[in-house]
Amino acid sequence: MRFSGLRAAVPAVLLAGCASLQQGPTEYSLAATGAAQGLSRVTSDAVDEYSPAPNPDGSTLLFETHDNNDQSAIVGVDPTSGARRTVYTGGNSLATDPAWDPTGRFFVYSSNSTGNWSLVRTVSNSPNAAVSIVVNGDAAPVVSTPSISPDGKKIVFGTYMRSMWHLGMANLDGSGLMTLLGEGHDPVFSPDGKRIAFVRIVNTRAQIFTLDPETGSKVIQVTNGDHDNVNPSWSPDGQYLLFASNRAANKPQRGYTVGETTERQGRFNLYAIRADGTSLVQLTDGEANSGNPVWAKDGWIYFSSNQAGNFDIWRLKPTGELIGAK
Repeated sequence: MRFSGLRAAVPAVLLAGCASLQQGPTEYSLAATGAAQGLSRVTSDAVDEYSPAPNPDGSTLLFETHDNNDQSAIVGVDPTSGARRTVYTGGNSLATDPAWDPTGRFFVYSSNSTGNWSLVRTVSNSPNAAVSIVVNGDAAPVVSTPSISPDGKKIVFGTYMRSMWHLGMANLDGSGLMTLLGEGHDPVFSPDGKRIAFVRIVNTRAQIFTLDPETGSKVIQVTNGDHDNVNPSWSPDGQYLLFASNRAANKPQRGYTVGETTERQGRFNLYAIRADGTSLVQLTDGEANSGNPVWAKDGWIYFSSNQAGNFDIWRLKPTGELIGAK
């Protein structure tokens, strides 16, 4: 799962990839490395903000917010200025993990409006749009982190079943039986739809893998080592994977399963790596926790960071060899 989400539904020990929702006044250092430029803060509200999701034409950036009462909603802003802040979901239910349809006509997200956490889709891209259920939480417990295939026909997601995170896949129109693709969480389709990147635990550490969505086979491990690698996201051309890692920390703690103090000792920063596991590039550095990166078609990388104490949405642009990955 992301640096966020479903904390009310799942014990903290199960929240792989999730940061604490505690806020504080302390500021943590955050800097772009020589492989990135234009580091800037997009949002600055006094709530935690995670899971940025720019729409296909770049006009709206959705993300999830969490307040001190652990209430969550989907909010949108202008990705350039952070202006036009609009709440897209409301009411008494919680909402997390927004993901756009490839056409930008609607988006999907996790919601507990039906009682169980389910994946729902909006009927339009407007605020407070009506929704329909795509994957019911009765069939896929704690369903989360959806990603829609480039052809708009399939949706992949994480679900916690039989005391383990699994990758689930279903038809986006809600028809068809759910297919389990194996152990893992945080799945995301490649731009051509031929691979899914995801996270799987290996020897107690979180590592990034890819697999064939048609069969669940041809599993390739992309990262390794005695550190944690989470929140994978593809470059627009599918050549690179973005992710968050605590590999730069000295003896990194397993921050993706415990509280904020340990996470900050873990120091998650952003990295990019080719899908074959070569050409590792570090994009951010500092004591802040940064995660949930997404590489928009306009070349900007949006992510969440607690540089100011609570988590806000930030962005930067890659340089050097990564420029060709647009």
